[in-house]
Amino acid sequence: MIEWLRPQYPAPYPLVVVVSGRKPNPSTYIFFGQFNEHPPVVGIGIKEKRHTYRMIKETGDFSVNFVDPPMLRRADAAGLLSGRRHDKSDLFRWEPSSTINSPRIADAPLSLEVVYLEEVKFTDHILILGEVRKAWAREGATPEDFVVSSYSSMGYFSVGKKLERWGFSGGKP
Repeated sequence: MIEWLRPQYPAPYPLVVVVSGRKPNPSTYIFFGQFNEHPPVVGIGIKEKRHTYRMIKETGDFSVNFVDPPMLRRADAAGLLSGRRHDKSDLFRWEPSSTINSPRIADAPLSLEVVYLEEVKFTDHILILGEVRKAWAREGATPEDFVVSSYSSMGYFSVGKKLERWGFSGGKP
C-alpha cells in the first residue's frame, strides 16, 4: 500500500440546488451523507464563502439531486462555475418541488427536498444538516444510473453491478 496524500473517498456526486434571484442554482458537493433515518436527515459539507451556503441560509431549503452518466458533463460544469457570477439555470430541466421553494432536476435518478435544520462548523467546511421532506425516484432508475466521484485525480465512476442484497450474510462472516 502507498500513502494517499489527498484522501477524498468515493461518494455519491449530488447537485445541490438553491434558488438564487428566482433562478435555480445547481452546484456539486462531494461531502454528502445521510445522518438519520426517522426523519431522514442529510448533510453537505460546504465552505462558508460559497454562494450556495448564503442562499441556503437565506431561503432555508435546498434540493439534492443525484447525477446519472448523461448528466455528468453538465454537473461537472455546474460545480466549476460560481453561481455568484454565472447563470447556471439552463444546464438542466427543472420541476417544482412540492414541499420547498428550491426546484428539483427533472431528469435526476433521485431527488430530495430538504429543509435546513442546523450546521456544524469545522476548520474549512461547514456541515449543513437538513431534513428530507420528500424523496423522488425516477421511474425505472437502477444503481447504474448513479455517478460516484472521489473529487480527485481518480475521477468519476458509475455504480457497478449489484454484488448481493443487504443482510445476505445473516450476520455470519
